Amino acid sequence: MPLNIIVLVSLFGSVTGYLPISPLLSLVALCFPLRFLEAATRDALMRALLGLLLFCLLSLLLYDPAALLQYDFYRRDGNLFACLSSLLAICIIPGFRSPTKVVLSFLVWVCATHLAYIVYHLLYDSESIYFFFFQAKNAAGGFLGTCIALSLPLYSIRGRYAIITLLLVICFLLTDSRGSLLALLLSFSVYCLTPAMQLRALKSTLIVVPVLASVLFWLYADRVEHLYSAPNPRQFGEYHLFDGYMERGWTIVDRFGSIWPRAVHYFLSSPIVGLGYGSFNDPDKDLVGYRGLWMRNISDARVYDDSHAHNTYLHLLAEVGVIGYALFGYFTVQMLRRLHRVSIAPLRNGLLLAFFTAIFASLTEHRFATPSQMMPFLLCSIVVISSENRLLVLQNRHRRKMYIRAVEISPRLA
Repeated sequence: MPLNIIVLVSLFGSVTGYLPISPLLSLVALCFPLRFLEAATRDALMRALLGLLLFCLLSLLLYDPAALLQYDFYRRDGNLFACLSSLLAICIIPGFRSPTKVVLSFLVWVCATHLAYIVYHLLYDSESIYFFFFQAKNAAGGFLGTCIALSLPLYSIRGRYAIITLLLVICFLLTDSRGSLLALLLSFSVYCLTPAMQLRALKSTLIVVPVLASVLFWLYADRVEHLYSAPNPRQFGEYHLFDGYMERGWTIVDRFGSIWPRAVHYFLSSPIVGLGYGSFNDPDKDLVGYRGLWMRNISDARVYDDSHAHNTYLHLLAEVGVIGYALFGYFTVQMLRRLHRVSIAPLRNGLLLAFFTAIFASLTEHRFATPSQMMPFLLCSIVVISSENRLLVLQNRHRRKMYIRAVEISPRLA
């Protein structure tokens, strides 16, 4: 099937961030609007996804409609569209006969390419921190962290598959990505909970993070205002609070003293609908309106780069407000519920681990809109869910044939 080939190309192409291969499926999915609109009438996950994407699109059209014609927007500020739009393909992909083999083949491909990279650099280079096929170590760490989560439960199928996880862990440690390591550890702890407790943990994270951040900012706004308005975040490394205890300690000061307070400030300025999708990193903001209710940026400066709030939840609150954040929360809840219904246990457990890895990695980075972190998880989810939908269709078709045959035979018996 051509669509299945596109899925495989996108999945295996997610191994690198230099070429925009993994979002290929997103472009294809958008070519079938009637299919996913029809699917939204009967699938809660599709409704949640469409609601989130349409609201972000509306916010973007009101703030910066010209961004839709800019390639750099989709590579950076618009990564949320590039990633999540791929899930719309669930309703058009015919599915695979063996989704386990697809996921396993992908993980073997990841191991082979990354080990080849290590061998090459041992022979011809002397790197201590490996970016692999991405432009930043956190991107490489997020990708490998997701692959570790997907691979870990496969040992229950065959014990030798644990070698894949071991090799991925070695590659992961070479990236020195602290946020990804923290996310993996937290995801393992939530993985041990019951499905009901996992759902509570997700809802608690979605509620506690913005509430706690808003309260702390409100209490200490007078002390941090001069920090979050600074033009150069790297200047906070001058405080040297963690010298001798932790390398790159300035990044922690940067988040607590500059970026996160700035995001909360934008959110509290326009809490209902935010400042507009893609507005967070735009310089020289000139906010007008009613502070604490609704404000907009009337400055013409627009920048498409990798700057973000280093926290998905605060970033969304700043740009799309409570309404957009509620739609995002509804989508994540529906995604978790759908993953709980996956029938193949090793795949279900791997997808759950990868999902919570993204959830917790989003506490320190804008990972839920990062292709390196999300595309392996989303594409593997598409492979598994579409395959289960295919099996369900075949089962219903078989039951229908058996029913028709029974109806045809019954008059003869009479």
